[in-house]
Amino acid sequence: MAKFWVKAQDVDQHSHVEHMVNVCDENIIGKQFGPTKIYESFFKGELMDEEKMLSKLQDATIGDLFGNECVKSAVKAGFISEKNVKEIKGVKHAIVIANI
Repeated sequence: MAKFWVKAQDVDQHSHVEHMVNVCDENIIGKQFGPTKIYESFFKGELMDEEKMLSKLQDATIGDLFGNECVKSAVKAGFISEKNVKEIKGVKHAIVIANI
């Protein structure tokens, strides 16, 4: 069963606060894919299973997902459309912006 690093934080945007949830597959933390590095400081929060990760993503106003498994889960759960998924050196990446 896949595990995911999830880091949730509130980010002050001057006029409002965004609830940002960063998610990556457990096995890619700290790795580099072309120009993109999966920084522990950005993604490493709590290690979670799929159900808990999706629950955290539900509360996000912005989500940044990196990894084939977490993106696949987010697409399956309806957070994003497959057409909005990008790929960097064979690894899927997607940004989720809540409709609020």
